[in-house]
Amino acid sequence: MKIVIHFGPPKTGTSTIQHWLTSNTNLLVENGIYYPGHKVDENGVSSGNLTALFERVGDNFSFSHKKFKNELALAEQKGAHTLLFSSEFFMRQLSVIAEAIPEAIFLGFVRFPLETLESTYNQGVKRKANPELLTVGEKPRAPIFEIVGKAVNNIGKKRFELLPFEKSFFVEGDLVKTFLNKLDFHLDIEITRETVNSSYCFEALEVKRWFNRYHFLPILSPLDKFLQGYKKGTSHFSLIPPEKFERVKEHYLTLTREFSDQVGLVGAEEFIDKLREKSQKPYRMQQLTSDIFEAVIQDWLDGNPGAGDLLRKFVDLSAPQQPSDQVYFDTIYKLIPSSRSFSALTSALYLDRTTIKAVLNTMNVKKLSSFRRSGINKLSFTSAISKWKFDHFSSTLPVNHQVEWISHHIPKTAGSSLRNSMEQAYGMQAIYGVYRESGAAELNKGRNIWLPAEAKVIHGHFRTHKNQQQYFPNAKRLVWLRDPIERAWSLLGRLLDIKEKDQLYNKLKARYIDKGITEKADLFRAWITDDELNYPLFAYTHYFRQIGIEHFDFVGSMHSMKEDLVRLSNVLDIDLTVEHKNVRTGATDLPIEVRQLESYLAKEYAVVGKYLRNK
Repeated sequence: MKIVIHFGPPKTGTSTIQHWLTSNTNLLVENGIYYPGHKVDENGVSSGNLTALFERVGDNFSFSHKKFKNELALAEQKGAHTLLFSSEFFMRQLSVIAEAIPEAIFLGFVRFPLETLESTYNQGVKRKANPELLTVGEKPRAPIFEIVGKAVNNIGKKRFELLPFEKSFFVEGDLVKTFLNKLDFHLDIEITRETVNSSYCFEALEVKRWFNRYHFLPILSPLDKFLQGYKKGTSHFSLIPPEKFERVKEHYLTLTREFSDQVGLVGAEEFIDKLREKSQKPYRMQQLTSDIFEAVIQDWLDGNPGAGDLLRKFVDLSAPQQPSDQVYFDTIYKLIPSSRSFSALTSALYLDRTTIKAVLNTMNVKKLSSFRRSGINKLSFTSAISKWKFDHFSSTLPVNHQVEWISHHIPKTAGSSLRNSMEQAYGMQAIYGVYRESGAAELNKGRNIWLPAEAKVIHGHFRTHKNQQQYFPNAKRLVWLRDPIERAWSLLGRLLDIKEKDQLYNKLKARYIDKGITEKADLFRAWITDDELNYPLFAYTHYFRQIGIEHFDFVGSMHSMKEDLVRLSNVLDIDLTVEHKNVRTGATDLPIEVRQLESYLAKEYAVVGKYLRNK
């Protein structure tokens, strides 16, 4: 039996070929060709026959002789003379397949790398959320040539059939007929020409690239599905400046000739002549104008009922990354259907008894998990309405000019004591605790959070993010520090106190304690050297990743607590006293052998070492 492995390569119409094959498996069998069926997504795209020959082993795939034998038996059962497999995944596994199936023939198309370069970039914006502009060096590589060329050298030219991916070389100008012709399928049939997984038009590309910058996952897939079929824009274009295009073209022509000689490409000379004659598509400089953005978004809203809700969530939970982005946010606000606007929902609030009851329940914050550690005991009716609207409709959050301080509470640095002191001075309602249940995840990701009108200080376990200064423009930054090794030792003590209540303890227990490592110092050594579990010990590295500690307005040290509280009192112009809270007995009794492990936390000391006064 003839066994054919179609391996693409990428950007040579593989999805179009596979779409036809999966739609005509019965016709293929009637003509002696067995092609194992497989699923395709809503855009007609799939991984082909990957799982017909390979099985997942951990994060990788391994060739399965059992699966191959099963497919071979099915082909024989159906009376086929040819067993066909197709997947672009196979390109990087050619040597593995060649050894496992010595009789296999490898079929693939060769596309001019300059065309592949732009098409691959388009695909990266589409499916891999690439937000960057296309950049091209003077002498870019041709990775596919390198991979396939190496495989041909290892396996032998006789086992390869490589065809130019060029319309003038196709049978009747059709890619699928060309492919079938190589399978000895010569039945005179009419093939419906359907392009699958086509590139975005220019307008779709720029809109998707802009959204990619925000990493807002709920919107990316639905937007891609719409833009894949968006036909109102410019489909014939190039993103490479003309003068660079010609230089890169000559470079790639040289690589194509070398590759053709290496692998024995069919019709190589004529193929290269055709490529040399080709002119560049009209050049378009990459930029997203407000007119393009508005037209595409309006079309999405007109044809997709759910688009409005997605866009509303996007603008509610995102903020402009730069001033020039504000125009796009304003466009979305303008285009979102007025019938679903927040003002309309708010006006209906007073007519709905169920809603009023929900708002009253919101006022009793003890019932709300989102306030479990926020420090807020009761909300005003106005704040309750604001909170209820945000929870249910993701209402837009304006810039908050009332917040005076952003206080980062790094675990085991006396943050609870500091918060207690500030509550005594400011008043409890003015300090809003930001923890797991009350907005820490959102602030970590650069999103805004709801705050009661009384809040003047936000304090909690959240990392720095450049967007936070946009949301709270009048706020200064504050943090309290502790010697990294002492902080780590104290953190372990806390885990040993609360035990099974913390998932990290359970992991340490399973990995070390249950195996006899029970002495605290021994357990600490094991933990600090465990790259899989020691991430909580590098809090400073994570907390100050986006905004360095040198940009903070106040940095206090736990080792000079009284002096630094005096300094902070002077800065705030209020009296702060030490109110110790959540302090464990013996937390700082650091054994010598533990102190000797400081070098494992070198990254932490590099971040905060000079701020640890009185150490």
